[in-house]
Amino acid sequence: MVSNANWPDERNFINGCVYILYNTVCVLKEVMKMFFMMTETYPTKSIAEAGKVAVEAYTKAPPPHVKTLGLYIAPGGDGVKSYALYEIEKGHVDEGYKGLLKVYVPFFNIEGWKFAVEPVLSVEEALPLVGL
Repeated sequence: MVSNANWPDERNFINGCVYILYNTVCVLKEVMKMFFMMTETYPTKSIAEAGKVAVEAYTKAPPPHVKTLGLYIAPGGDGVKSYALYEIEKGHVDEGYKGLLKVYVPFFNIEGWKFAVEPVLSVEEALPLVGL
């Protein structure tokens, strides 16, 4: 998980995340669409604040070339755990990923908020990698 305490400003945050992601998807980004799972956790004492930020952030249209596939929430982590699944169009991973990260910038000031982003594959995409 990436904690908001580790990223003092938006530019460092986005640059750091892009650097981490780059090594993961540099070959795939131009030849296939990519899926990203965002996982957030925050303590129960921050639920009201996180809810206000989420309503504002998630009711806006997603960044260009990004499709929201689902938003989910469950008890877990330090209180609440939420998941978001996004699809970024083939050939637009760099700009889509940066735009997606900007959606999460308003959460930085929420006490105890943490998040992780993972590139994920569909089962259909993953099975051939193991010869099935």
